[in-house]
Amino acid sequence: MIPPTVFRFSFFGGRAPRWKILLLLGWSCVAFPGVTEAAFFFQSEGQFLILQKEVSYRRDQPPTAGIGQVMADNAGWVTQSETPFPLTLDPIDAWVRFDLPDVQKPQAVLLDTSPWETVDYYFVRNGQVVDHQRTGTLVPMSERNAHISMTQHFGHAGFVAVDLLPGPRLTVYARLVTQQRFAPFRWVRFYLWDTAQVLDGERRDRYFQGAFLGIMFFLVAYNLGLFLASRESSYLYYVISMTGAGLVWGSLFGQNTEFFWPTLLRWEYYSGWVGFFVSSWAICQFLRTHLDTPRHFPRADKILKWLGLSSLLMFPVFLLVPVRAVAFTVSLMGAWGMILFGMVMTVLFLALARRHPLARHLLLASVVGITGSVMFIGAVVELWPSTDLTLHAGQVGNALSGIILSMGLGFRMQQLRSEVADRQLTE
Repeated sequence: MIPPTVFRFSFFGGRAPRWKILLLLGWSCVAFPGVTEAAFFFQSEGQFLILQKEVSYRRDQPPTAGIGQVMADNAGWVTQSETPFPLTLDPIDAWVRFDLPDVQKPQAVLLDTSPWETVDYYFVRNGQVVDHQRTGTLVPMSERNAHISMTQHFGHAGFVAVDLLPGPRLTVYARLVTQQRFAPFRWVRFYLWDTAQVLDGERRDRYFQGAFLGIMFFLVAYNLGLFLASRESSYLYYVISMTGAGLVWGSLFGQNTEFFWPTLLRWEYYSGWVGFFVSSWAICQFLRTHLDTPRHFPRADKILKWLGLSSLLMFPVFLLVPVRAVAFTVSLMGAWGMILFGMVMTVLFLALARRHPLARHLLLASVVGITGSVMFIGAVVELWPSTDLTLHAGQVGNALSGIILSMGLGFRMQQLRSEVADRQLTE
């Protein structure tokens, strides 16, 4: 059996590749998003069986073949224990077949697989189709039987609910279809999860995210109100950066699709990238206005200006990259994120060295946010235990850094009022 750790990295597409860890570090350091995913999903909480070698497949049936035709023809099936499903980046339309385990008493389970765009499951007992369910990365949640969220939308195909009963064995036929437009095909593999444990884990994760979302919404609304009252642009850039980080966070939990565009599933793939690039630009602009870098640090200001503009220019370029080159492009983006992070920290230390009155709040907020994200990444790559707390450390750090930064923005508001008062007194 494949170790559960492999599935824990389903977001990474297998064991965590270095370029995706670098991407997470880049996201963490630049946009300060809640870079994580459901704790139960990462910890494989409730997962008790992985089926791979037991799965048979065939690709010789025409796309128009129905379940009756597939069931009637027993020839042409190949077992993965003999010949693994061939890896390819071309579009795939295939049928698979496997048996679910026997049980001594009724058991409610969830069935899941890799991020195929559409998966049609047919459950057969005694030669009769007893259930048909559809899921997939491009299948709306309203058309699915099981509504389990808090997982990255393009990290897997989605769950379907199955009742295992004593007696005749339940055989699964599944039609797997993907054009590989968003998530490259990596394997033919299926996972069984205990329904009760998954629902309990999802509930706990929703509590975490509800608290995080409430704090972030308050901070965005509060600082937007300060911008409308003062017309100070640094508040607006802060709101934009937090909103962009929220899009990244939402894409990793599948919540953008759940709340904003439940029928436009393709948008979920782009929303995280939009959030990343926009947030990166806004952070550069925020530092330039908040610390007044054109006046205090002119050389650093020019670098920040061009780094911010480059983040906006990179997004349309990324959209043109074919799926075959996405891994390379994403690794470059992670490296670019680290460069931007280094520049941001350089400016902060320069401001601190020159005793800029706003530098301490900024530096403290940055350290808290980065610490939370590093705690999460360390849990993902198993440098320390993966728990609900460490896997949600990104949200905790993000919320605390937002609170600290908002305090610094409030201090800036007082400073601006003092400057206005001083000018009025001297006139």
